[in-house]
Amino acid sequence: MNWRNFLCSPAQRTRARGWHLGGKLPFTGKCFLTNEAKPFKVGIIGAGPSALYCCKHLLKHERVKVDIFEKLPNPYGLIRYGVAPDHIHVKNTYRTFDLVFSSPNYRFFGNVHVGVDLKMEELRRHYNCVIFCCGASEVSIPIGQQDEDKAVSGGETNPRKQNGLFHARDLIYFYNNMYNDVRCRAVENYLKSFENFTTCIIIGNGNVSLDIARILVKSPNHLSKTDISSDYLKVMKQHKIKHIYIVGRRGFWQSSFTNAELRELISLENTKVILSKKNYDLCCHLKSD
Repeated sequence: MNWRNFLCSPAQRTRARGWHLGGKLPFTGKCFLTNEAKPFKVGIIGAGPSALYCCKHLLKHERVKVDIFEKLPNPYGLIRYGVAPDHIHVKNTYRTFDLVFSSPNYRFFGNVHVGVDLKMEELRRHYNCVIFCCGASEVSIPIGQQDEDKAVSGGETNPRKQNGLFHARDLIYFYNNMYNDVRCRAVENYLKSFENFTTCIIIGNGNVSLDIARILVKSPNHLSKTDISSDYLKVMKQHKIKHIYIVGRRGFWQSSFTNAELRELISLENTKVILSKKNYDLCCHLKSD
């Protein structure tokens, strides 16, 4: 039946269908047609750059509604907690996502730990699609498993038993004001339990290693102008790092750091970058082979 059938009497409509009940009854009808489809609902786990870029492109479609679930109170992920505090130009990339946060089809739910506070079965029931953008955040390094288990369970730990071995992420989270992370507290407690550290060894020769080296040797006065953690500045006042060794698995030709990162480190007034001639000759020999 099309919209014209609603403008005639019931008898006329029945005749049009091939049968007649008789009688004429006045009839007025209205039919409203719409092509509006149901929204396509997407749930995204994680609120870092990958999640926000994904959300930004999904919201280009009017039918799509996106909900983001994040374990932390705030979005942005590594833009907020992974970028060095003195790299403001990189942190400012968060403005790329202003249109996402102003969209009526976007919602953010912080402090939600998927798998604990919210089960996957619930997400699958309420969304047409669920996208994981949470990364692989767990690490496995031998820092004393019993002490780490106590820290995770809320028990007391002895900072001196952790041997001063930490994942780069834990130190970075500490000086970037990560929210109440047990590993950040482990780094802080260890640094507080000693005085006058002068030497640091960084394993790995990518941009992250140069970021950490730069933060360790930069003056507190300079860092205080950034959004670095005040707790980090306070605890580092009792240490004076004079020597930093960066250890790579392969030679400097295969290093992962960029020229810009190295140039920034070399340009510091109180820093001198040294590469032994023996190591240099060996790397050149291996490169020529």
